[in-house]
Amino acid sequence: MKKLIIIFFVGFLFAQLDYGFDFSKSGSAGFQFLKIDIGAGPTGMGSAGASLVDDGNAIFWNVAGITGIDKFHFSVSDNDWLVNSKIQTAVLAIRFKDNVFAVNLISFRVESFEETTIQEPYGTGRMVNAGDDLFGLAYGRNFTDKLSLGIQLKYVNEILDDYSFSNVMVDVGSLYKTGFRNLALAFVFQHFGPDISPVNKKFRSPLLFKIGASDYLFKSNTSILTLGLDLVHPIDGEEFINAGLEGSVLNTLDLRIGYQYNRDLLNFSYGLGLNEIKMFGGTVFSMDYSFSTLNNIFSDIHRITFGIKF
Repeated sequence: MKKLIIIFFVGFLFAQLDYGFDFSKSGSAGFQFLKIDIGAGPTGMGSAGASLVDDGNAIFWNVAGITGIDKFHFSVSDNDWLVNSKIQTAVLAIRFKDNVFAVNLISFRVESFEETTIQEPYGTGRMVNAGDDLFGLAYGRNFTDKLSLGIQLKYVNEILDDYSFSNVMVDVGSLYKTGFRNLALAFVFQHFGPDISPVNKKFRSPLLFKIGASDYLFKSNTSILTLGLDLVHPIDGEEFINAGLEGSVLNTLDLRIGYQYNRDLLNFSYGLGLNEIKMFGGTVFSMDYSFSTLNNIFSDIHRITFGIKF
């Protein structure tokens, strides 16, 4: 266990070995939509989900977490974003013995707006569209009862008016349940891929490095209070910390609160979940809702996720 913890922290230190420390790199990578947090469950905890999400939705946070499903999991999510843009997702994960396979779809759309030019600053009458689509295939495996690893290959396509460009990226994640209390550790690389050069401008992929940890603060026969922490290093921005609490009653009602430190845009987040609702044929239903408070310029962000499993 000590060796694993050392590896985690050494990996995070290597994540700092990036060029350009003498100036801000914010927004210098492409496909920025990939850095938007998805799903109502972990976002209600301030996006501290790397070591906590253990169903198909882990494909967005730590692909190794998909190994937490029993047999089958399907979920859809609707996520608001800035200035009336929206992200919609779908995930399907299936277990075969110690192996879990998953597929996910993401659609990000910006509300159409009228084109303006220097000659026609009040609008040309032509509407401009922009958005992104992602298709991902993931594989996770339980190597022991404590250690799980996962990998995802994903194809991303972006449309900016008349321009269209695409890329192929890889996510790699690990999840280690220490056996001490409920302590879990996660180590994650997301959005690793080659540089692209749309419109004669070179962009890197928005690579993220994450270290996550979680454990309970209080536990009884009917309720549990869990703390989650994620340290995140984006290759094109400043490091930040996601922290959150989740209180669960009778393994059915979840209440969440979280905060993101060193983030200019996002502040507090709040969430509510109804889980383990048993339906027909052994099917179990879940619903999660969250909203995140932003600065005074933009409206609050609302997200909702529905899932079924068996």
